[in-house]
Amino acid sequence: MTQANETAELLSMVESSATLFLDDACSRAPGTNTFAELWREIVEMGLPLVALPEDRGGSGLGAAGFTCVARQFGRALVAQPYIACGVAPVAAIAALPDGAFSDAALALVADGTFRLAFGAKQSQAPLLAGGRLSGQWKLIAHPATHLMVAAGDALCLVALDGAGIIIEPHKALDGGEIATVSLTEAVPLQVEQGPAAARAGAVALAASRLAHAALLGGLAESAFRQTQDYIKTRAQFGQTIASFQSIQHRSVDQFIANSLTEASVEAAATAFDADPAAPATAALIAAALARASTGAAHVARESVQMHGAIGFTAEADVGRYVRALTGLANFHGTARDNRRQFAQFEDAA
Repeated sequence: MTQANETAELLSMVESSATLFLDDACSRAPGTNTFAELWREIVEMGLPLVALPEDRGGSGLGAAGFTCVARQFGRALVAQPYIACGVAPVAAIAALPDGAFSDAALALVADGTFRLAFGAKQSQAPLLAGGRLSGQWKLIAHPATHLMVAAGDALCLVALDGAGIIIEPHKALDGGEIATVSLTEAVPLQVEQGPAAARAGAVALAASRLAHAALLGGLAESAFRQTQDYIKTRAQFGQTIASFQSIQHRSVDQFIANSLTEASVEAAATAFDADPAAPATAALIAAALARASTGAAHVARESVQMHGAIGFTAEADVGRYVRALTGLANFHGTARDNRRQFAQFEDAA
């Protein structure tokens, strides 16, 4: 068996395992899926380490691995921060040389009792001065126990139970929890400084953006699938609306939007594995995010239109996906923002 075949087989196994796990998680009684309990299971399955090289204890699947898993989380609408805690920190670790910082970060990721989140979205520019860190971040990761953030040419690990830290939790539209974390002269547990740390921070942010595009793609795919099932049962004028030519054309448009998102994510993942910090990679990630957010908005609108009024209700499953798509589509910028970034990175490549 060739290396490519082995990788494809392993990727298929990871996808199947993630799908089975998430199906089981979704079938449990409401209130039983606490974040801490689910995260422990996610870690036990090795999902956060799918992209880490094998010589550092991972599966060695790279961006193809974490985008595959992120897409499954989107399809299942499991409101847990796989990207913030299981993708971005691991990407930073993979980009760093062995040392005290990467060892401490990896220990936190690999221990299911801790939740290390990467601060991918800054609300206030970070400042590291005199060994103390200040700044504000919005996290799709609550309750996280630790935070990894980039501050200039430094990466910092911070325990979120220390002094100078304020955490304001909020309910997200998808049913999960987000939080605004404010640090005022907090003392980091570990600091890595220099060109390697600056690059690792950029790589972690790129991984977060790429995985988010895959997550949106998974959400849109499930919303589309549920809509297709529904239009085959909803009848008007004595026949199901799936037989109407206008509905068929709109369904094709949704399918094309989802397919373009998937293709864009795959292209960006290939580039990420080749060189995660290259301007060309950043351009492809921006393109994938633009595709994903545009496609998500289109699928959300069409799903509600085809369901009718029931699509807005809490009882309709598709409504949960539409709310998630609406809430998450612009987390890493609007489609226009990302198209502008694509042009800038294309010029720099």
